[in-house]
Amino acid sequence: MSYHNIITRAELMELPIEEQRALMQEWRKRYSVEKICRDTGIPYGGSFYNYLRYLGLPTNANTRGNKRDMGVATMNLYDKKKSNKSESWHH
Repeated sequence: MSYHNIITRAELMELPIEEQRALMQEWRKRYSVEKICRDTGIPYGGSFYNYLRYLGLPTNANTRGNKRDMGVATMNLYDKKKSNKSESWHH
């Protein structure tokens, strides 16, 4: 897994969610949201931020470099609350 090359959405979806999360965390430290969206093909805006929420990552740019762990409790809470709309980013 290389953090230096942004891969397409299709390639990203083939990876386990843990790897998707790790890649996205590193890319957000290195690149702008616009570049990530352009290179992956994930639409900028709602779809991108829905994907971040799906991964359990913060959506606020000020926290993207924060090293704190989101924690299992946060992930489980999100899983219980997410709706079909929140998964629409990958369609």
